Amino acid sequence: MSQGQERVLSGTDYRILTMPNQFGVDYAFPGVCSLCHDEIAAFEGSRQIRSGVFRPIIKRILGKARTMQVELDDGSTMTVALCKKCFEDIKPDDMQELMESEINGWQHEVDEVTNFNDEKKIKHMKKYAKRFITDRIDPRFSKEDKAKIKKPRKSKLKVRTE
Repeated sequence: MSQGQERVLSGTDYRILTMPNQFGVDYAFPGVCSLCHDEIAAFEGSRQIRSGVFRPIIKRILGKARTMQVELDDGSTMTVALCKKCFEDIKPDDMQELMESEINGWQHEVDEVTNFNDEKKIKHMKKYAKRFITDRIDPRFSKEDKAKIKKPRKSKLKVRTE
């Protein structure tokens, strides 16, 4: 980049330059943006939901919080939490990273919150780790932009399937 040029930040670039959230998570988690992982809620302590597993108590949602609906490959829709910056700047190229964050968040929820036995956890994640975003709901991406959406990279997924 030559001197005097301004760099436009989005998705991964934006996340790298920001401070990590107080929970140290880089996946979809209650009260944080699913893309850059900045906090979008004010927290007040935590509560134990299972032995050794705690979740923050969300006091209120901050003004920078937004939600976006996306369509998945099976035709279902999913609502994701984003900060205002990611919501306004999101591009088709960010859908891959967004879905990786969601799938990794699902794995943590399955491991820590559900009462599934190990066999059921693995079966559940084998099914849902294959999901991917095909479009944004409102407004929808153009045909050209939809073609830029990539499936989640297996190398970025922290999913137990065995």
